[in-house]
Order: sequence, then structure tokens, then C-alpha cells
Amino acid sequence: MLVNEFAFFNSAECVEIKQYAYKKEKELEGRKGGEKYNNSTTTSNYMKYNFFGDHPIYAERLVDLLKKTNAPLEWPIMVQSWVNIYREGDGIGWHKHKGDSLSLNIFIDGDTTPGPVYFLAGKDGGLNEYHCKEENYMNKKGYMQIFPSSTYHKVDPVSSERISVGATLHNYKDISASALSYLSLTYKYEIFPTPLWHIDGESQGIVTCNKIVDDLYQGAYACRDNIESGSLSNLGGYQSPAFQWKDFFPQGREYVHKVLGDIFEDFRVQSWWYNINSKGDSNKPHIHSASDYALVWYLTDNGEKLVLMNPNKRLLSQQHQHNVTPPCIKGDILIFPADIIHYVLPNDKEDDRICVSMNISIRDKYF
Repeated sequence: MLVNEFAFFNSAECVEIKQYAYKKEKELEGRKGGEKYNNSTTTSNYMKYNFFGDHPIYAERLVDLLKKTNAPLEWPIMVQSWVNIYREGDGIGWHKHKGDSLSLNIFIDGDTTPGPVYFLAGKDGGLNEYHCKEENYMNKKGYMQIFPSSTYHKVDPVSSERISVGATLHNYKDISASALSYLSLTYKYEIFPTPLWHIDGESQGIVTCNKIVDDLYQGAYACRDNIESGSLSNLGGYQSPAFQWKDFFPQGREYVHKVLGDIFEDFRVQSWWYNINSKGDSNKPHIHSASDYALVWYLTDNGEKLVLMNPNKRLLSQQHQHNVTPPCIKGDILIFPADIIHYVLPNDKEDDRICVSMNISIRDKYF
């Protein structure tokens, strides 16, 4: 076989890669390529980015596949990879890739016909049809075709949009020093992700949850009527003193223990308190010091006011979302690291925004 074919991406990954292709096209806008690329910006600028370098998980999958299939490569290798976006009337004529190694094509989405055509070069190294063997392949979403880089191939003009990933695999020893800057796979790993647990009150048993939430709701107003408000993070509104866990009513303790027990092996609720924000009230940016996690239990529906600030925002480009505002309704619980700076936007509703907050400590068996 001139070409070997493998299933490589699933449907969900193809959707994600399609969005990546559009984003990359926008980033490269204005840098049009030559005629042979039919003005496919992402193709003509293939040396200015690296698809697999931007997707380390897929890069590792590619390496695993190449090693399992005993691909004829001299390790280590360098990968040059890009995305192709062809629209109606676009295609790419006969061409081959530089080097004596392997190249690949992965169909992502769009027009399934025509598929790529592969041509084994003649004895003179060119398109000598007398000595050539031609193979046509259908486009199958997520499928990879691997072939010798010396193989001539083309895609005839398409009738609608076609998106694919292309790559050339280079033997490291054959690469010049000047080429390493754009051929190297630069891996990006999210090594310390920030956990956020969102517990749907209904999934925990709507009858039980609603009864507890209603009792807490009444307890919040009773507390406000009898105990003076503190002044910690609240800007207006009511914030009760912090109470000990033993003072939380039994059904509520049982419910919270079930929720926390599904997440942590060993934990302790240090304290809890009520928050009531009437229209215009808010909470300033703050953290929960001397705790490991913060818990917020929503007693009303207007809970989409909590803003969690990204602790890594100084390291992110402006294209990334810096803050997160989780959408929550009555009965929902949020749990997040206590050192995440967070605040509450002003309540713009006539109804009060009421929640219970808690400080949680965990005892990790490894420390």
C-alpha cells in the first residue's frame, strides 16, 4: 500500500479542531499565500505555527501511533503541522513535501468528495504517469492517511468547505538549525488546574434539598432579625457572624457531609455564616484565609453574581477569559479553593440574594 489509513480523531475532537482552524485563520488574516495554495491562509502560513505543538495530547497520540505501527522513522523526529481550509472552488494541485520521511493528512470536516489523490513518483522523481500508481481516498472524518513525503498528492476543487490537518515528519538529523524554531513541538501542559465543583441541588434529591434550603432561608432572616451584621467582605447587605459547625441543624449537616464526602476523603467544616444581599448590595474581592476550600450554598435563584478571579491571569493573553461567573440556582453548591480571590456583583433584582458560606479544611494523607 502506498498510503496507510488510521482512525485518529473522534467526532468531538474534530469539532474542537474545526474551531481551532477558524481561530488560526483569523489570527493569520491578511497573510495570503501563493496561487498553489488557493489563498488558504492557514496553508500558506504553515511555517508560522504548529498544530501538534498547540495540541500536546494529540502529539503524544501521534507518537504512540507511529511507534506502535513501526513507522520507518529515525528517532527523534520533528513535526511540521498545519490546518487546511478550502472553500468552494479551492483545492491544491500536485505537490510533494520536502524530506525523505513521512507526511500525513487528516480529514476534519466538510466536503467529503473529492478526497485526496496520491501518486507514486516515476523513476525520474516527477509526475511520469507511465511509471506511476494512483490511489484515490474518500474523506472520512477523523481518519489519518500516512504516506512517504516523496509521494505526489492533490485535492481537486471542492464544492463546499473542507478542513483538514496536514503534517510532515522530519528526521531530526536532517533538519537545519534555522528550521528548528518552527518545526519543534512546543508542548504546553496545564500542570496545576484549579478545581471548581458545582453540585446540582436537584441531582442530590430535590425533595430533601428543597426542604433543607427552605429551612436555611427562614434561618437567614431569623438570624438577621436577632443578630447584628458583621462587616467583612459585604458592601451593604447582611453578613452574620461565623458559627461553629455543631450549630448547623442536623439535616443540613448530613446533607453537606454527603456532598463533601463524595469529593474529599478527610475534611472538616471550620465555620459557616449567612449572606443576604438586597438590591444594590455586593461583596468586595476577598479570600477565605486559613482554609483550604470555600463552599457557597445558594438559597435563592439569583445566584449568578459570584465572580471567581483567575489566579493565573497575569500569565494569560487577552484572548483568554480571566474570570468565571458560574450560573447557579436555588439549591446549588459551589466549592472552590479558598485562596481564589472572589467577589459578588451588586444585586440588581428586587428579591434578596441569600446564601450560606462555609470554610472547609482537608487533611491530606500525603502531608
